[in-house]
Amino acid sequence: MKMISVRELAKTRNGKMLLLLWALTAIILVAMPALGSVREELAGNLAFGFLIGSALLNLSIIVAYKVGSESVQIAKAGWIGLGVVILGFAFYLFDGKPNSDIAMFLGWAMLVHSFPVGLIVSLLFAGISYLLYNSFSVDVKVGYLYLLVVWLVFFAAGYFQWFKLLPSLIAKFRRK
Repeated sequence: MKMISVRELAKTRNGKMLLLLWALTAIILVAMPALGSVREELAGNLAFGFLIGSALLNLSIIVAYKVGSESVQIAKAGWIGLGVVILGFAFYLFDGKPNSDIAMFLGWAMLVHSFPVGLIVSLLFAGISYLLYNSFSVDVKVGYLYLLVVWLVFFAAGYFQWFKLLPSLIAKFRRK
């Protein structure tokens, strides 16, 4: 597959929008943690950067489908990469406590990363947690396996939404 150049991409309005979204994502994903390390609030700034970066990447996926398949492949690589980075930081920042706040970080980051299907996944997790606790008195503890399962469910749902369901919907509407 021939890769599209930045120069070619910048020739169209949608291509310029795509480049802008990718540039803003990169700037935010670098600037927010850097600001956090200076202010000694790395985790909070990192989480905020992931939220904004994920939202921008999601928007870029939609624009990429208008630009062309090469752009979608780049957006897909960015989306997968950011998802893996989110998991990596969740593992790195996990403090080993059974009620660790890192689960909230991971949940919010992956909700935005897999938005809008992430809302359904969140409701599913909330419902399962409610049933487990109220029906069986099971209190789910945060651990590496828990973080991995939560990430995997959000990631799989988001991947399906952006790279399987959306292309088929676009193809269906283009045929009409």
